[in-house]
Amino acid sequence: MTRVYTVHAPPDAAASDEAADRFVFVKEGFCWPALVIPPLWLVYRRLWLVLLGWLMVIAAILAGYEYLGRLIPGLVELLFGFLFALEANELRRWTLTRRGWRFLGIAAGRNRGEAEHRFLTDWYGPAAAPRQPARAVPAPAPTSVIGHFPRPGGAQ
Repeated sequence: MTRVYTVHAPPDAAASDEAADRFVFVKEGFCWPALVIPPLWLVYRRLWLVLLGWLMVIAAILAGYEYLGRLIPGLVELLFGFLFALEANELRRWTLTRRGWRFLGIAAGRNRGEAEHRFLTDWYGPAAAPRQPARAVPAPAPTSVIGHFPRPGGAQ
C-alpha cells in the first residue's frame, strides 16, 4: 500500500543538507490519532488555532446535550470526530502555510522512510543518495555430476 505525503520546508530554510533535516512530511488521508485523542494530537502538533476551533465546536455539541437530549448531539459528536480525523492533516498543512512554510512537492512510498528517501533522492539527485552495500551472492552449491549426467535417484 502506497502512502502519499506532502513535503514542506521552513520559511528560513535554503536548499542545504541542514534544511532537509527540517522538512516536514504530512500524510494524506485519515489521521487515527486525531480521531482517538484529538486535543493531545493538536497540542503535540502545535495547532493552536485549530485547537481553539475544536474546543468551540465541542462546547457547542455539549451545550446541545443540555437542550436536545443525548441522541442527536451524540450523533453529531461522532460525525464531527470522523470529519475532524479526515481533515486533520489538511488543517496541519493550512497551519504550516499560515506560518510561512513552503510547499516543496509530493512524496510517495510504502512508509514515511521510503517516501523521504525517494523525495530526497529526487531533491539532491541520485549521486547524493546513500548507496546500499552490495550483497554477497553465495557460490552455487556443488552438484554431484559425473560427466554431464546427475547421479541416479538424485543422490549426491
